[in-house]
Amino acid sequence: MKAKPISRQKQIDRDEELAYLTGVSLEDVQKIVIASPETIAIYKGDGSDIQTPEDVVALYHDFSYIHWIGYLKTIMSTSMYKRGKALFPFLNSMKEKKCLDYGSGVGSHSIVLAELGNDISILDVEGPALDFAQKRIKARGHKITTVYTENSVLPEATFDVILNIECLEHVPNPMEVMKDMHRSLKQGGLLYLRYSTMVKDSSGHFRSSITEIKSFVPAFLEEHFENISPRVYKKIK
Repeated sequence: MKAKPISRQKQIDRDEELAYLTGVSLEDVQKIVIASPETIAIYKGDGSDIQTPEDVVALYHDFSYIHWIGYLKTIMSTSMYKRGKALFPFLNSMKEKKCLDYGSGVGSHSIVLAELGNDISILDVEGPALDFAQKRIKARGHKITTVYTENSVLPEATFDVILNIECLEHVPNPMEVMKDMHRSLKQGGLLYLRYSTMVKDSSGHFRSSITEIKSFVPAFLEEHFENISPRVYKKIK
């Protein structure tokens, strides 16, 4: 597959790429409305039946409640336009770095890093989203150094750069994730961190996760990192 660089894609290019990767007709892909209720909901409920970390992770193993192709189309778009204005100058400044995309989603950010000659590893819950990201990255001719899942143990002091973009609010244990990323960054390594504190159970922003983020993440960042620009943190100890 010959796909345009992420930064040069228009919506028609993303639609064509999605159709190619999924086998769905381009006509059907183009009919899907981005960020409609059925394409962003990963869960039906108010969160009351999400009691354990395993309950949270299970939602991402099969995405059984959602419009899967619509979800992919939405995330492929929002990963560029919702986050891109602040994120892409940072990504474009990375060259020949060892990078981890923590919560890699559809792989857009990893692809940008790979296009710039960086070494990329990805991490996400084992399931269709991780499978799609791998397929998309490899179809563009890029190599993934390591694929990590929710059960992986990250290597110590390995990465120059870790991206964690709108992931913390979706995990059952945000502080464990913060500690793992801190341990896996090299001294002086950079963490690009963006998270939401808006509770949206249907979209996987769970109350317990957001409570933990608000209570502990800012203090952890202040102790272990220097905030060198918006959302960019340098490991200092």
